[in-house]
Amino acid sequence: MSNSTLTDIQSRVRSVIASVFNVNVNLLFPENRLFEDLGVDSMDKLTLLLKLENEFEGAISDEDASAFTSVGAIEQYFTKRIGSQSCLENKQSPDIFLYHIKPKPDDSLVMKV
Repeated sequence: MSNSTLTDIQSRVRSVIASVFNVNVNLLFPENRLFEDLGVDSMDKLTLLLKLENEFEGAISDEDASAFTSVGAIEQYFTKRIGSQSCLENKQSPDIFLYHIKPKPDDSLVMKV
């Protein structure tokens, strides 16, 4: 992933956070904790999740959302997610298993793992 892509992801994440919590985007850093530093409550976090899903066009699982404890954690999540998507788009295989199907002599199909 290029530096410009990484910077774009960070910028987009911070813009969403800044707009939801009405803070200056230039005062957001990876180490800022959502609850302790930014004063986020559970309803604020739900609003943030909805805005992030809209911005990045995809659902965020409850398990993934529970790891969103800081600005940096959110940036890492989307960096990883977008990096995985670009690997798939480039037909690279990021930690997935590929199955090869070969016909048996009797013409039935068997999946080889």
